[in-house]
This record gives sequence, C-alpha cells and structure tokens, in this order.
Amino acid sequence: MAVLHQQPTNLMAAVSDYDSVTESEPPPYTPVAAPVTARRRQSSSLSASASASSSSTSQSKSISLTLIYQLLQLTSLLPALTGVLYLIIRFSSRQLPLPNPSRIEYLASTPWAVLTAVHSFQIISSMLHRWKRYYHPISIIIRLLSIQAASFPWIRVTLWLCSTPEKPLLAWIIVAVTTAISSSIARWYISNLGGVTSRHKPKARHLDIARLLTRTILPIFVISLLSLLIVLYDLYSVRLSVSM
Repeated sequence: MAVLHQQPTNLMAAVSDYDSVTESEPPPYTPVAAPVTARRRQSSSLSASASASSSSTSQSKSISLTLIYQLLQLTSLLPALTGVLYLIIRFSSRQLPLPNPSRIEYLASTPWAVLTAVHSFQIISSMLHRWKRYYHPISIIIRLLSIQAASFPWIRVTLWLCSTPEKPLLAWIIVAVTTAISSSIARWYISNLGGVTSRHKPKARHLDIARLLTRTILPIFVISLLSLLIVLYDLYSVRLSVSM
C-alpha cells in the first residue's frame, strides 16, 4: 500500500516538473539550419527595402495631397479678391465725374470684400480639417471644388440682386456678414473634433465666445465704423461742393 501511495506522488511530481520545463521554454520560432537562416535574412531585407520604398511613396503622396489642398484653399480667396481688384479699379478710375457718391462707395466697399476673403478662407480651412479626418482624398478634392464652384456665382448673384447701379456698398455688407456667420457656424461644427469626455464619448459642440468676439464681431464693428466715416466724409464733400 505504501508503494501504491508513493507511485502517484512520484507521477504528480514528474508532471509538475514537466510543466515547469515546458513553461520556461522559449517560443517555438527558432531557425534551425543555416540556409534557412540566410533565406529568411534575404527575405527580411527585401521586405525592409519594400517597406522603405512604400513609406517614401506614401510620404511623397502625402506631400502632393497637402499641396493640392493648399492650392484649393487659396482658390477660395479668388472671388472676393476679384471683387477687391474691381473696387479699387473703379475707385481709381478717372472716368467717373467728381464729386460722385458712387465713387467713394467703391472705397468703402473694399474692406468688406477683404473681410469676405478672410472668412471664405476660414470656412474652407475648417471644413478641410473635418474632411481630412473622415473622407478619402478624392472625396475631399471633390468637396473643395464644389465649394469653389458655388462661391463665385453666389457672390455675383448677391451683388446683382442687392446693389443698384454703381451702389455696391450694401451688397458687399450683406456678402461679408453672411460669410462671417457661415464661418462661425463652421467653427462650431468642427469644435467637437479631437477629444472625448470622461465617459469616452465624443465632445459636444461648443461655441468659442472669445474667438467669435475677436475674429467676427470686432472686425465687423471696426469696418462698419470705417465705412460710416467714409460715407459721412463723402456727404460732407458733396454738400461742400454744391454750396460752392
């Protein structure tokens, strides 16, 4: 009976020893023969060179995409900058009789056109920041081209509907204020990107009041005051010329 009790104990000890040996063994991936090792080294070098070439290709592709995105961002300035150039040319033209109230309105409309260009660029930058996170590059380029194709007719139609002949100031005020509001909405729309709450939920959209005051409301207030001064000077000069 002692022998029978001793035999399972020895068997359990052998099993435990075998388990300890197998647990301490290294992973089973070990090259055995030298030709196999050389072949694997050659394949690893080929894969390393292939990965290096693919990384350089992807890097050049990302650089080219960045250049395309920047070029399309800059084209968002074209409609408003075309308006700025037209306003400056009309203001500096000598064919308009003096004193002429419409001539000074071209000068007063120029800051509003510049403000339109700034906010148009901010809209494209905000939406591009979102699109690069969620969409394929081809879809991003199509969206950028679509916005550019719609912005120029929108500005042209607004100028045609809101301005009487040779009176562009009201139309450019409407265009600039509408673009500024759209820029604020675009900044609010992307305000939840790049962050999570404590419960691992996406951040809620929020409105940056400080940025709204400094980049939207304050420029509109300053340009409005400047336009008012220009128009008052124009009225004073017309009254002075009529009295003389």
